[in-house]
Amino acid sequence: MFEHYEFNGDQAFLRKTAYPMMKESSQFVLDILIRDQKNRLVTSPSYSPENNYVDPVTGKGSKLTYAPTMDMEIINDLFIRTSAAKILHQDVKFADTLSNTMKQLVPVQLAKDGSIQEWVEDYKETEPGYRHVSHLFALHPGDQITPLKTPELFEGARKTLAKCLKMGERVRDGAGLGPSISLSALKTEMQLTNTSLPCSKKALHQTCLICILLSRSMATLAILLALPRCYCKVRKGRLETVPSNYCRRFRLSGQQEV
Repeated sequence: MFEHYEFNGDQAFLRKTAYPMMKESSQFVLDILIRDQKNRLVTSPSYSPENNYVDPVTGKGSKLTYAPTMDMEIINDLFIRTSAAKILHQDVKFADTLSNTMKQLVPVQLAKDGSIQEWVEDYKETEPGYRHVSHLFALHPGDQITPLKTPELFEGARKTLAKCLKMGERVRDGAGLGPSISLSALKTEMQLTNTSLPCSKKALHQTCLICILLSRSMATLAILLALPRCYCKVRKGRLETVPSNYCRRFRLSGQQEV
């Protein structure tokens, strides 16, 4: 909703439609947050979509947890967008409440191997390299993880995708392609070396077709939202298109490296 406003600059839309929805959503989140043993604000019970971890006590696969990384990333994204609506010159105290709450949330953490930690603790995965990388929401479709703002987390995101390719080799489907494309595009903008998509052109085309035919809207949107990052960039609030010679540096390849 807020991105729609950022695109068209329609403050009437922001005031009458977007902001009321974001505010109500934020109020709901504030109501359900509780404190853990470390006095942090968390969601509970919850889980990380489709993936399981190994319970350190029982040694068996488990799904339920609290404060999975994706939850914290989505909440941060919502609170940031809602607070940004201060441009309407209203609810300043509420925006301050959201800012203070964000400071008390469980932050995005790095696992021992340097990848983005998927759960509140550094649990082992029951299926290492699982294709769903929901804990990279802050990279895509969010923008909390970037090479400039959070270089350590950006490197952690790269390691997360590299681990998927090495151990699971299933990041090529819609669930993983969105973050992969975004990360590769951001690497290109930073003019880093060895920038290529961790998939082949054929795999990308097949994935888009399959997602559309099977009505896998989430996966399709993930890819479509990521691709513009290859060709556009935002500088100081202005959208700039990437020159053609710059686009050629961003390439599809069959390499399995991120």
